[in-house]
Amino acid sequence: MRVPGGKNHGDSENQQFELIRGEELDAHALRVLDFSVIVEKLLELSQTIYGREMSERLAPMTKLEDIQRGQQETTESREWLDKFDDFSWGPEGSDLRPLIAKGRVGSSLVPEELLQIRSFLGLLRQIKQRMTEARSFPILSGLAKEFHPLTALEKEIEKSISAEGEILDGASYDLLRLRKQSRLIEGRLREKLQDLIDSPSVRKFLQDPIITVRDQRYVIPLKTEYKSQVPGVVHDRSASGQTVFIEPLATVNINNELREIQLKIKQEEDRILATLSGAVGEQAGEILRSIQSLARLDFIFAKARLSEIERAAAPKVDEGSFIQLVAARHPLLDGNPVPIDIEVGRGFRTLVITGPNTGGKTVSLKTAGLLVLMAQAGLHIPASSQSCIGLFQNIFADVGDEQSLQQSLSTFSSHMSQIVRILRETDAHSLVLLDELGAGTDPREGAALATAILESLHDRSVRVIASTHHTELISFAYFHPEARNASMEFNLESLSPTFRMKLGIPGSSHAFLIAKRLGLKAEVLAEAQKFLTVEREKLDELIGRLEQERQKLESDREAAEKAKEEALRIRDEYSRQSEDLKKRKKEVLRGAYAEAQKVIKDSRSQMEELLQKLRQEKPTSGKTEEIRKEIEQARNEVEDRIDIAEKRGLPVNLSHLKPGDEVWIPRFKAQGVVMEIKLEEGKARVQIGTMRANLHEEEIERLEAPGERLKIQAEIPSRPQVAAGKDVSWKLDLHGEKVEAALSVLDKYLDNAVLANFPFVYVLHGRGTGALRQAIHSFLRKHPSVLRFRMGEGSEGGQGVTIVYLK
Repeated sequence: MRVPGGKNHGDSENQQFELIRGEELDAHALRVLDFSVIVEKLLELSQTIYGREMSERLAPMTKLEDIQRGQQETTESREWLDKFDDFSWGPEGSDLRPLIAKGRVGSSLVPEELLQIRSFLGLLRQIKQRMTEARSFPILSGLAKEFHPLTALEKEIEKSISAEGEILDGASYDLLRLRKQSRLIEGRLREKLQDLIDSPSVRKFLQDPIITVRDQRYVIPLKTEYKSQVPGVVHDRSASGQTVFIEPLATVNINNELREIQLKIKQEEDRILATLSGAVGEQAGEILRSIQSLARLDFIFAKARLSEIERAAAPKVDEGSFIQLVAARHPLLDGNPVPIDIEVGRGFRTLVITGPNTGGKTVSLKTAGLLVLMAQAGLHIPASSQSCIGLFQNIFADVGDEQSLQQSLSTFSSHMSQIVRILRETDAHSLVLLDELGAGTDPREGAALATAILESLHDRSVRVIASTHHTELISFAYFHPEARNASMEFNLESLSPTFRMKLGIPGSSHAFLIAKRLGLKAEVLAEAQKFLTVEREKLDELIGRLEQERQKLESDREAAEKAKEEALRIRDEYSRQSEDLKKRKKEVLRGAYAEAQKVIKDSRSQMEELLQKLRQEKPTSGKTEEIRKEIEQARNEVEDRIDIAEKRGLPVNLSHLKPGDEVWIPRFKAQGVVMEIKLEEGKARVQIGTMRANLHEEEIERLEAPGERLKIQAEIPSRPQVAAGKDVSWKLDLHGEKVEAALSVLDKYLDNAVLANFPFVYVLHGRGTGALRQAIHSFLRKHPSVLRFRMGEGSEGGQGVTIVYLK
């Protein structure tokens, strides 16, 4: 599709910027749906001549992947504008492509043209630097790779030409040297002329005591009658004839010398311009590619600016031919137009819209058509992001009064000419918009034609949205399995349209009611009522019942929405309270644990002090010694219980755990070993005896001082899962056992623990005299199932416990 008004910039070097496009869409539909106005808006938002050229060629696309890429371009650039500032595009320059063509064929560019090249290269460099921020924007970052700033050429032009367009002394060493010579010679020349002016013999002949230039030679102005008094060459005469400008013979040689230097300077300046122009020609390919990339970038950001202005969103574009617009607004309506929901193509292929005049039927058709065109052109649409649009290979529209005065066609004839063409060219991938179908002729004939037209389009699986006043079409949409009614709402109290669309409900023109409200006499209305057919009365009754059902459904829907909102509120409140309870539980546990630790510490301290005093006291009887031993034994038992209790610590933070850490599982009243941390799920996989479980963070408590951690692999080597008996525990209590009996029990226990696949066990032997502990350790060193063992830490039972790690 070519938008009218497109221009061709330049010659073969000035190739146009092509946009991806499929088959050209129907030009008539593009015109009546005002797609060109959207193009004009895009042109206004483009910042460069190249971006405008690309925007001017905007067209709907017909390939799904092209449309989706166009939408992604707009989405990325819109997100960029939301996150970053827009680019500094600078003042708009002229088209550089003719200048690049001159450089390519060997023509020299003037300083002003080279400055335009330098300005463009500077813009490329700045944008390239800004585009480093586009790493999370794949399309934009990919486009940035196509920018070629040519920094060396930019710097060379900057070094050679001033902002005012003058060639700088630093452009070359020869130019600097020649200009220095020129200034020296010019100084000598001026000094010589000034001496002549100051000379009394010459001053009296001067018109003015000044030095001026004529024909690029320095001269002095003499009165015409005295020109023979100062020998020299006449270069000019004033308009009045009273003054001649003479180059005195005394300065001719110096003037010649200056002129010769000036010619050399001009040659060097021409050489510099030719060199810079040649560099432009050599880099012409990269510059043109950068222009293409800049045009694309400007075009993409123009789409984003339009999206921002229109408060638009990206629709989902998918396979199939359908429309599902949610809260859609026509982009060319001023103010705050009432959003509408409109759909067709999923579940039904034909939508018939009815309602009173000026109720918004035509605007609804145009909104649907224009938004589809915009979406297929890669533009965001003024609608909810929940909107979804399928793919149409063509769109046809017969909207508005298309009467042709030149062809002397009536309104009906004009409409029928369009419909004949539409029937000839549509297929299953077409969208057809028909406004006031069947209008402009005899109502019965028009209704019959309209019904036949819809049937014909429906037989070809065309997606159709049609507006009408014919009640026969309401019946068609009601009884046809793949057609639906819709209506434009009308406020019967204010006698004005609300511009809201009601899907599934047909509408009425409300002519009788409006006439009555406006004062038409009752007898006239009664007479008019007689002319209504029985079928029409039944249809009006049907529409009334449907409207009542719609209102009830709407009321029920609002009640359901309120109930849903209340349920969500209660759920959120419950969730919040649950989180608060969890936090409070942890705080209470921390406080209780800290208090328990203090009590344990104080109790230990007091018991130690008491035992120390008893040891220091000289026994006065066997009874005292007996009491002391009882206290010692009681202390050991208390220590053992405290050590076990201390293992039950605070709730853990999973991020503080690692595989191999020992933890306490209150639910199983047992210790476990962490196998795997699953932070994203808030769980840890824990080995508890022969069992492994995925436990939430709240189900795990840390050991306050677990000591040396067990280094394990991600999976413990499997052993035969032999039932070890219900008496097998993580710990074996050998308090008070004789050595021989204790070792026999330990040997059997270790065998069962190995069969139960325990990674380690606790052997409780108490402190006592240490004889039992030493015998156990000697036994463990020789046992074939023991990997290693160690004494317990303070929180594990201290010297009264040995932890045995099994092979």
